[in-house]
Amino acid sequence: MNRTSRLSGHIRRWWPAWILVGAALLIRLLHLYLTVTRNPLATNLALDAAIYDRWAGAIVSGGESVASNLMQAPLYPWFMAALYKIFSPNVTYVRIFQALMGSASCAFTIVITYRLFRSRAGAIIAGAIHTLYLPLIFYEGVLVPATLIIFLNLLSITILVSRDGLPGTGRMILSGLFLGASIAAKPVSALLVPFLVLHLYFSGRADGKLGASAAWKTSLRCTLILLVGIIAAIAPVTIRNARMTGEFIPVSSGLGINFYHGANPEANGYYAVPTYKRIYIGATPEDQAKSIAMIASSEAGRELKASEVSRFWLKRGIEYNLEHPDRFWRLVATKALFFWNKYERANVENFNFHRNLPGVLGLPLLTFGIVVPLGLMGIFLTRNRWKSLWILYGGLITYFAACVIFYVLARYRLPIIPFLIPFAGAGLVALYSMARKRNLPDLLLSIAALALVFYLINLGIAADTVTGESSFLTRVGKAYTERGERENAVEAFQKAVELNRNNIRAKDELESMGEKRVQPKKRLQDKKILEP
Repeated sequence: MNRTSRLSGHIRRWWPAWILVGAALLIRLLHLYLTVTRNPLATNLALDAAIYDRWAGAIVSGGESVASNLMQAPLYPWFMAALYKIFSPNVTYVRIFQALMGSASCAFTIVITYRLFRSRAGAIIAGAIHTLYLPLIFYEGVLVPATLIIFLNLLSITILVSRDGLPGTGRMILSGLFLGASIAAKPVSALLVPFLVLHLYFSGRADGKLGASAAWKTSLRCTLILLVGIIAAIAPVTIRNARMTGEFIPVSSGLGINFYHGANPEANGYYAVPTYKRIYIGATPEDQAKSIAMIASSEAGRELKASEVSRFWLKRGIEYNLEHPDRFWRLVATKALFFWNKYERANVENFNFHRNLPGVLGLPLLTFGIVVPLGLMGIFLTRNRWKSLWILYGGLITYFAACVIFYVLARYRLPIIPFLIPFAGAGLVALYSMARKRNLPDLLLSIAALALVFYLINLGIAADTVTGESSFLTRVGKAYTERGERENAVEAFQKAVELNRNNIRAKDELESMGEKRVQPKKRLQDKKILEP
């Protein structure tokens, strides 16, 4: 059979997958169009998104004059800068490319699921879940690294996962390059490396030709090849950091302060900017980069280098945990609970607010509370294949551990979803197989367990504070004001004041618009929302 015939047969066999990838792109482009035309926050960038935009603009202009350019990983602003340079400094181009990456990620999910579970039905189901998962669609329209990280992770794994045995040297180096790029976008991705090593070990033993000792030697050789790719991808970042500071900083210097965010007297499991000896660290990464260096240098009695500043805050966080072991374990439990809860907690864009706007996000598509129970069920039902699934287990462990060590944010836990979706597809196929074989005891037990997990994950135990909701609504009101939509702006400011009587900014905005100050309703004053 010639190459053309094989390609034709492949297309005919996998036509549902091609349709899914096309549908994924159409849905994402529709979401992008509605975001740009109807969303008041489309051009109102805040916090990290605003910094990445300024950072990319500075790179295009010939520098990196951003205060937090060492504290934050640089790949994402480099990616944005490349698009700004090729096209123009317009965030719409970034969103378009993120939509393209999201659609490609859907294709990668289908390939990975098929190669690991040998089930075409499971792969198609996984592709459908990826296509319709709302938080993935949402973050593809937000200027944060989440979409880029997911794309790079899945591309790396797609290249590495072979249908038969170990991949070749070229594929391993290429896989390492893309994983290294993911690390340059978010250093947490480095925790995936040991699980890729386990995958290589079991892949070496899969055909029965290698014993345990030979398999370890082979996997060690493969690991060294993989590391060549990883190091090659990270090297430009490390060299750039060395030129800027004279220090060896592989990716960024943000480890210490991020750890302290999750280990201090005011830590609550979510992202919350703490104070240190009554000094407020700062609301934005740029402000924090300046204040954490000032505080650390002041305590040391000399100006500290970037790596020393990071070690200072890491040490303070470790000391706090050691001095308060009971609180440490309570925080670990709280973070785990928040992580596996349906609520999408954010510090840049609020997914729950955007769902109320006209568009794709308002459709009754798939969310965390639906997909995660299916994925967890799939992990149990496919346990007999555990030796070949370490690459998926690793993704779950990596991003769960990162949130438990640091803090829980929706975009920080989002990368686990592509690692859970293949399990969801395979698990649903396993349920269907039980029903077809009339294996009622196992089927009923699985459905009961699924229902229990679904109930627990969808409990309303986590939500935004009224203060946080009020602040976000104030930003929405400002965005409407800039668009000249006075009625919508007034409504947003009024809701902000109803939620928080101390929201001075919203009150001032109402007064400047000639509106009376709104007294908060008792119902909203007494509203009980779990403090994050």
